Amino acid sequence: MTFRQKWWWATLVILCGLLAGCGFYRELRDATRDLKVIERRPDRHLKKKIAMAVFTDLTPFEKAGFKATYRKVLRDLLQEKCAGNTLFEYRTADSPLPLTKLPRNKAGLVDNLAVAETGRRLGANVLLIGAVFDISGKEEKRGIWWFRGSRSYIQIQLLVEAYEMETGAKILDESVSGEIRADPYDVEQLEQVQFTPTPELKEKLVDLARRLGKKVCKEVSKLPWRAFVISVGEEIRISAGKEAGVKQGARFDVYENTRVMESRIGQQFFVPGAHVGRIEIIRVDSNSATGKLISGEPPSVGNSLRVASKKKK
Repeated sequence: MTFRQKWWWATLVILCGLLAGCGFYRELRDATRDLKVIERRPDRHLKKKIAMAVFTDLTPFEKAGFKATYRKVLRDLLQEKCAGNTLFEYRTADSPLPLTKLPRNKAGLVDNLAVAETGRRLGANVLLIGAVFDISGKEEKRGIWWFRGSRSYIQIQLLVEAYEMETGAKILDESVSGEIRADPYDVEQLEQVQFTPTPELKEKLVDLARRLGKKVCKEVSKLPWRAFVISVGEEIRISAGKEAGVKQGARFDVYENTRVMESRIGQQFFVPGAHVGRIEIIRVDSNSATGKLISGEPPSVGNSLRVASKKKK
């Protein structure tokens, strides 16, 4: 190898290292910036709940178990990576309102109010909707010059949507897709709905599910913690308990959150309102807590709770 060739190789290695380092620096900067925001929050000791609600398989291969794999991988990643968050499954025994179908209004749009009301009663901060959207085969000509030729692929696409419960607004609507090289026979079998999933396809599904899980974690980390008033009487019951980090003696400010706003396309959302009063927790259960009013006006069902501000009394 000549000196000039060695010089070019050394330059190339250095450039690649710099590019990789810049990418790592950006990731580190973003991560530490999010951590600083969390550190400044008065609710950083409280855990948000993520409710995995309706997951569907929109492909002809429902019996192949893609939906179950997607759900499990996403659930495991959220439990592993979403620091400060807990996972709340609608199938658990303490889930009062099973949600197996996404509610829609007369226009066929997602009923954001119904989603938010359900999520609040589940004690959730975020409600996830997911789908295995597409599994299909394709053939494309790829390569360069004399190496160019027709190649077969199987592609898969996953979707996830996330709704936050204070307003019912969608905070994430993301899809990811990927592909694997396949034998033409596999593509033919796929088109005839006689395909047996390969390990390579399952591995690709796992990779895509993990990518979506990381995006969910990032969006959830930006949200402040919220709980909601779920019943009012002699005592006030709220939607968060020991699992969320709520302790006896804790104080929360209550905010009006039942006024509704309608968008131009007919979707409705809750509008956060004015400060109502303050409660103090007198008893804590696993997934709920009971409080008493110590200042302000009595709350209503659906009012939101925030960690008591030192500026308000």
